[in-house]
Amino acid sequence: MRKHLSSAAGEIQISAKDKSTASYFGGLDVMNTLLHKMRLEEGNVKEESKDLWRGLADTTYPLRIIDSKSIEIMDMSQTPPQVLSTIAFSRSFFECHKGAIYLHQGKQYLITFLDLDKLVARATPVNVNYYTASRDHTDVDILNRHKSNGMECYVGSARVETRVWGYRKIDLRTRRVYDMSEFSLPPLNYLTRALWIVIPISIVHRVLESKCHFLASVHAASHLLLHSIRIHITCDRHDIGCVCINMNRKREFPLRLLVFDKNPGGVGICDALLPRLHEVLKTALEMVKICKCKDEKHGCPHCVQSQCCGEYNYVLEKRGSRIILEEILKRFGSSEDGKDRAATLIPPHHVFTTATTTTSTSVSNSTTMSHRGTAGYNIREHWVESIPMFTHE
Repeated sequence: MRKHLSSAAGEIQISAKDKSTASYFGGLDVMNTLLHKMRLEEGNVKEESKDLWRGLADTTYPLRIIDSKSIEIMDMSQTPPQVLSTIAFSRSFFECHKGAIYLHQGKQYLITFLDLDKLVARATPVNVNYYTASRDHTDVDILNRHKSNGMECYVGSARVETRVWGYRKIDLRTRRVYDMSEFSLPPLNYLTRALWIVIPISIVHRVLESKCHFLASVHAASHLLLHSIRIHITCDRHDIGCVCINMNRKREFPLRLLVFDKNPGGVGICDALLPRLHEVLKTALEMVKICKCKDEKHGCPHCVQSQCCGEYNYVLEKRGSRIILEEILKRFGSSEDGKDRAATLIPPHHVFTTATTTTSTSVSNSTTMSHRGTAGYNIREHWVESIPMFTHE
């Protein structure tokens, strides 16, 4: 019971008068007696005040860490500095970079230094009216295909490269960005598992004929997949990710819907997803159909927007995502009936290219950011021009 109590206090501070928590540990008297004994005999809890207890970090078996390496966050306000918490090495790039606001047990800490060689981050207590969100971009390269369900849906090994290059300061009350900073960190590379669905060229034409932004539609459909996956498979929103579209980057995008396991090596989410894919796609389509928001482009958090989007939901197309999911489900059904769709599938070498010709970004201490872009899309021999104009506040 002592280990459970220490872990609970490590997650969030325990009040000596909290009857709800005490009910799991034999009542208030038993819990408080245990806490005092643990402080004296084992030293794994600390009395913050008269009625408040905090569990000290266990660096031997840290909580919620799968990586082989972890970062120790040191509270520099203590003498000598004490281990505040531990975080997975892969998550430190996003949450413990210099300038980040790190939340621990409801308290704010400013990260002043991150040493990736010594696996240490330095933090000091602060009280500010903003939080931070990292700015990054991710590339996923498929290494091999291990499984297929017969409908151009695959599970395989992938190499993920993420570059975290800055962060935003976001007001806690208004959720508006009022400052942006840039820094340099080495790229984060790891091997993991991914699942992807090849998008036929006929669906590309169907989306463009509907006057929808194709890459924004793929981006929105990917978000819907992420929402649906967490309904059918038990996982956290930080466990599964997709490639978010950034129109300011000039690069090629393969025609596919792709999700990948964000834990290095993978924890089996994508492999468990393949046999459930039909139901996951149906749930994703149902989400976008029943959502009553009136914005057919950017949608809302109930449909195509994602809290974990690396591009902050800037490039989305709700109506186009619905078209993509509807068409994929039609082909999913036809593949189960044994129909031949080889003529409609796009060859593997076809890609979508973004070529941003005009981009202006205005960021200051005000509360408004605007991005306007003109983009052309090249599908090798099939060339289609689209001119999306979008403004974000």
